[in-house]
Amino acid sequence: MGFTKPSSRATSCLHSTHDCSEPPSYLTGEFPGDYGWDTAGFSADPTTFARYRTIEVIHARWALLGALGIVTPEILAQNGVPFSGDAAIWT
Repeated sequence: MGFTKPSSRATSCLHSTHDCSEPPSYLTGEFPGDYGWDTAGFSADPTTFARYRTIEVIHARWALLGALGIVTPEILAQNGVPFSGDAAIWT
């Protein structure tokens, strides 16, 4: 018995103007989040799709660094590390 992905296409087609009966031929389910729905056609060209995947990974890494930059000063301040000024500007 194999893994079957849930179909988000059914709920997405409620608000769509395109034909949702069949997924596009270029969406084979081999990538994470590929549920057979691509109304804008972003993944139609394999080269462009590979570039978008790379850019998305870069954005995710920046987001992780941003989250670390928010949490780190809070943890340091709670453990007695002094900062210049009275307090952090976000408190």
